[in-house]
Amino acid sequence: MVFLFNVVPRFFAWWRASLIECLPGRLRGLFRRRRPLLVVAWVDESLRLRMRKGDRWRELGPIPFQPANPFGMRQAVAAATHDMRLRGAEIVVELPAHQVLRRTVELPMAAVENLREVLSFEMDRHTPLKAEDAAFDYRVITTDPAAKRVAVDVAVVQRTLVERACALAESLGLTPQRIGIGADDEDARQPLNLLPPAERSAGVAVARSLSIFLALAVCALGIGAVYLPLYFKGRVLAAYEARLEGSRAAAVEADFLSQQVAAALERTQFLVERRLSTPTTAALLNELTILLPDDTWLIELHWRGNQLSFSGFSPRAASLIASIEESSMISEVRFASPVTTDPQIGRERFNLSAVVAGRPDD
Repeated sequence: MVFLFNVVPRFFAWWRASLIECLPGRLRGLFRRRRPLLVVAWVDESLRLRMRKGDRWRELGPIPFQPANPFGMRQAVAAATHDMRLRGAEIVVELPAHQVLRRTVELPMAAVENLREVLSFEMDRHTPLKAEDAAFDYRVITTDPAAKRVAVDVAVVQRTLVERACALAESLGLTPQRIGIGADDEDARQPLNLLPPAERSAGVAVARSLSIFLALAVCALGIGAVYLPLYFKGRVLAAYEARLEGSRAAAVEADFLSQQVAAALERTQFLVERRLSTPTTAALLNELTILLPDDTWLIELHWRGNQLSFSGFSPRAASLIASIEESSMISEVRFASPVTTDPQIGRERFNLSAVVAGRPDD
């Protein structure tokens, strides 16, 4: 009986939310109730707690950060939230914004179907972290159907920081459903979550699966009550159509598998061609190291899309263009600004721009 009292309200809440999503946008806002949100942020050697219920935010006050006394911090959190119902609330642990690397990456629209895998594959090109050492999330910010391109906002952080945030929440007696970013928009339609998908709250998945199961059971009972009288009459017809239906199902399944294989081959070919046609950062730096004379050094280098710009000092800046254009990787080398002489070191300061061959425009 206790089980039913816990499950039935969740089922009707899920059912209500599903019905609301079917309404037009203007009417949807009149019926939707926002899930309570508890945010835990680590700021200036203290824990900042704030609670959102509906559209109102409430500050719960700072709690001193005492890693040597986790029991004391847990009691302080319990005291700060004693008059609130955390059951059913979304628990969010915020990481400081300066610890999170943000990038805007432009990709072909074909990559949207497998966006997380594509970003993981190219993580070491856009960030200093490898995919296995990084925790990341993303959201599509703009799409250009004419150019078949999408712009994706990517947030990346070291996986150890996410693990540390989860351990902090557990020491406070909380189970985080999301690892957010300080100063990020909590009211966004798709808030960022740095928690790996496999480690996100299992309780939410279980409740949703149970609610879906109950909804399917109700639908099955309703359908059975309506169509049961027709079942017996349909058995005779079903016997004649059984063989035809079996052949039809096999044909549909074969066509579906063929489409899946074709889509998988297309995605794989895109990733392979992208990797083969794009020089790595290490290869580009090695090429410049070989081409530049030993008495020349760089102080700044920027590489965006297929555009490369770099500056530095050399005793003979005018001769650099001919040396660099010998490369098959770099072309269209030109001075981006006039050459100046630094009297303190007795060398010419140059500022060059070039095009990296083999890299598609981002």
